[in-house]
Amino acid sequence: MVVKHQNCTIRGIIAVLVFIALVGPSYAGSQDRPPLPLPPSLYYDGVPISPYCFSYNPYSEESLEYFPADCSLDEGLLIREREVTEKKTYVSYDSTEFGGFAGYDGYTYLGQYKNTDYINHYWSGGGSGHFSEVFGLSREQDRFKIIDHFVGGDRCNGGDLSAEITQEGILSSFSITPYDLISLPYDGDSPYATYDEINVCATCCVGRLAMIKGEIVSFNLNKDYHSHSYGSDEGGKIKQVCLDHLISSHLGDNQSVFSNDELNIFIKSIEDNCFKVE
Repeated sequence: MVVKHQNCTIRGIIAVLVFIALVGPSYAGSQDRPPLPLPPSLYYDGVPISPYCFSYNPYSEESLEYFPADCSLDEGLLIREREVTEKKTYVSYDSTEFGGFAGYDGYTYLGQYKNTDYINHYWSGGGSGHFSEVFGLSREQDRFKIIDHFVGGDRCNGGDLSAEITQEGILSSFSITPYDLISLPYDGDSPYATYDEINVCATCCVGRLAMIKGEIVSFNLNKDYHSHSYGSDEGGKIKQVCLDHLISSHLGDNQSVFSNDELNIFIKSIEDNCFKVE
């Protein structure tokens, strides 16, 4: 899993964890916050801009090219459901070419930061994956320019991405797997083997990371994490089973929220007890 923010990856952060007093040690994410009304910049011809624009219009993240604000669902898709309100736009559709459910697109407005409008975009192409991302957009006449882009993954693989605008910047929160957790200190070169040693899957969320300006703010352990659901006790995943016991111990002690220092200690305890590299 790779989660990028302005060319920064979470694996590129070598345990430099900065506590930001403004947001505190805990961040549950903006998922439960009511969406804000859409600003005029997200309207075209009197109606909210189609979420399809953010999924299927070609753009280059490197050059941050423009894309049109007047895009719409193409002729190859049939609308199944449409919800357009002043606070949310959502479309699900069927595929006339392949038959069956083809996916959905939607977005909500997060607010403005430094004259840039931010939206939380979520979508699925019709398969098992559910993806999310955050765009920072600048509207110039009938075109958008991507100013900022937080790339999310599929569910536990850096997905369920949400964001909140703070005085310090854009505070993002996303789900990670046990593999991502234990690999945080290794600058993209983890010594651990995925699948064979440690779980990494779209449904094994060990917790959520909160980040701001490329730095980790806090970690929230998933209180509903049940390792046996992911086959930890099968195939000789001794390291995973050990990690699971440590997680259960912390949850048993009612510790699910980790400050910066606590997260460092937690990762070290996992390595010392379960993942010591010879």
